[in-house]
Amino acid sequence: MQWAAYGVKYRRSTDFIFPGTLLIHGQRIQIKFPNATSREFLYEFDQICLQDCYRLTELKNKLKNIQNIVDVGANQGIFAIAARRHFPTASISCYEPNINLKTILDHNASALNVRTYYEAVTKEDCKVELHFGETDLHTVSKQADDGTVSGTSLETVITRAQPKIDILKLDCEGAEWELLEDTESWQKINAVTMEYHLWAKPNSSYEELSARFEELGFYIIYHKALSNTFGLLTAVRKRS
Repeated sequence: MQWAAYGVKYRRSTDFIFPGTLLIHGQRIQIKFPNATSREFLYEFDQICLQDCYRLTELKNKLKNIQNIVDVGANQGIFAIAARRHFPTASISCYEPNINLKTILDHNASALNVRTYYEAVTKEDCKVELHFGETDLHTVSKQADDGTVSGTSLETVITRAQPKIDILKLDCEGAEWELLEDTESWQKINAVTMEYHLWAKPNSSYEELSARFEELGFYIIYHKALSNTFGLLTAVRKRS
């Protein structure tokens, strides 16, 4: 049933071939994923687009007039597909520090009418260097004076979105802890949906993370621990 929402006829997994086009709001769009046959890619697509792990359906019901969506850690653009399906008229911006993904992400972003910035999102403007993991999904950015990648402050990201971010999606491999220090910028964010990483901050806990969101004026509507060190969280700003 979930595949049908994207105009895909899904039969048996053993002979399934990922399509070159998806149906989004009655329009066939061409997408490109060079690793579409890999088990890891199919898992990511299933979780984000079919299982709605970032809770976009729930956010659409809770928030009104969603205009600006920012995807931090866009990778190849899977979340952008889900966001465009749920929010056909919203302005969507993707931030991805790994320039090696530019050809793929640019293609998919163009098809989805999404802006792309090849920058890391940081607490303050700076330079960062990238540390690559097993796959491009596990790229970690670290501030470095001689870094070759631009680190763009959360404040600047919000200024570009103007006047606020309605939904902020975060999957930045631990950089979220630094971003959460910017109390002022978070007042201009209405909802966050994210993968969190306890391993990135020694001796941290989910309780610490949830308490920080409480301090920032959010309440958590969804939490799922995926292991002892990372998980998923969705939170919405409290209304007075």
